Amino acid sequence: RSFAGKDLRANEFQDTQRRDRVVVNYNNDTGEAVEPSNEFEKMLLRDGIEVRSDENYKRYMYIGDITSDLLVAKLDKNMNIRRYRDDLLSAFEEALQQRNNFVTYLEPSHSSCGVQESIFRVLILCRSSQAKAFDLLMNQLQNLQKEGQSSLDLSHLCIAQIRFINRIYDSRALFCSIFEREIEQWIPEIRNSLISSIPEV
Repeated sequence: RSFAGKDLRANEFQDTQRRDRVVVNYNNDTGEAVEPSNEFEKMLLRDGIEVRSDENYKRYMYIGDITSDLLVAKLDKNMNIRRYRDDLLSAFEEALQQRNNFVTYLEPSHSSCGVQESIFRVLILCRSSQAKAFDLLMNQLQNLQKEGQSSLDLSHLCIAQIRFINRIYDSRALFCSIFEREIEQWIPEIRNSLISSIPEV
């Protein structure tokens, strides 16, 4: 009886430890996986990254049991294969033509570890895709300026993707991507916010 009691207490302790380790675990995610809507999402799904829908039918990206830092490392490794990289970025560019996809990729992703970086930011953090993803972001930001004040929130969300990037692999490419745009014609609030983010980049 004593031995069984010790066994029980040991199991309880292990279980408690397990729960302690997942205090920040959001594995109770109740979103439902939805079918990929484009080739980019199909490629991500093969790497264990799902598109899910919450109770309000809002789509979000679920990256599984890893953090966005680990996802950056994983995608960077995959993109060492040139064909994979070219196909992924081409599919990403095509997917961005749909506004709902664009918004989904800008918003935070989720995992069993909690809220993570957006898919857009993950691609900006990858060595192999940083310059291309950054240029695509600037292109989207440029297009948003044509919508005027109605695009302010989305424009700020774009700029949030480039704040506090911890590593730049080709600073010249990023600066050219910014200043090749006609930013002097942008909404002043957005232009100033972008310029203020440049030292962080």
